[in-house]
Amino acid sequence: MQRTTQSARRTTSRTSTTTRVAATAAALVAVLGGCSGSGDGPAELPGSWPGHSSPTESPAGTDETAGTGIPGTYVAGIEDGLERYPDIGSMGMGDISWDCPLTSEIEVDGRSQETLSTTFWKIDDGVHEVACDFYPPVPVDLRFALAEDDAAYARLVEGTGAVQQRGNDQVESTVTIGGRDLVLVTWEYPTNPAAGTKVDACYLDEELLARACLDVHDADERSAGYDAEQAAQDLVAILDE
Repeated sequence: MQRTTQSARRTTSRTSTTTRVAATAAALVAVLGGCSGSGDGPAELPGSWPGHSSPTESPAGTDETAGTGIPGTYVAGIEDGLERYPDIGSMGMGDISWDCPLTSEIEVDGRSQETLSTTFWKIDDGVHEVACDFYPPVPVDLRFALAEDDAAYARLVEGTGAVQQRGNDQVESTVTIGGRDLVLVTWEYPTNPAAGTKVDACYLDEELLARACLDVHDADERSAGYDAEQAAQDLVAILDE
């Protein structure tokens, strides 16, 4: 499964759940067992990065019971990705047999989601991301990105939110839920109305130097009134599990 770099952002429209499943299956067949992207050589594991604790520990301020931050256990997902793909570059590597290393199940739009696949990639210098795809009933991506230092985290922050792109309109807003400030983006496709509306919610954790995002794609199965703020509420609930 190929994913573009952070600077380009993902703009793939999903016009139906059937189309998404077919595209995902075809892409995974193409990459399974294939070569990784053009990385800069083996990367250090996150547990050894400055400012990061062992993946088995939750850094101060990221305790799962604290109600703020991103669970420190998510760092193990980056470690897992680097072990699988030590030379990963901006070309994402996906695997339908790789169980989501972030969480075993999630609930979005009031319904439990089924795991589809996991993808790993390098989205910027010093920043790696693992993305868990869930479907059915609604195409959903749960993403976790980890920066290796403050400079890399600054680039991650800069790349979060709406950007100007041809073929889609993005509207950015913010919301605070349970002590977390989240960045929301609503995507619309004026030249392709059939693509519907995609909503993203992202939370930036300055202490962990990380970002967690929930992308909820358009689908007939998604509630008609589901919006970016509801995606933010679902993301917070996932982080608090």
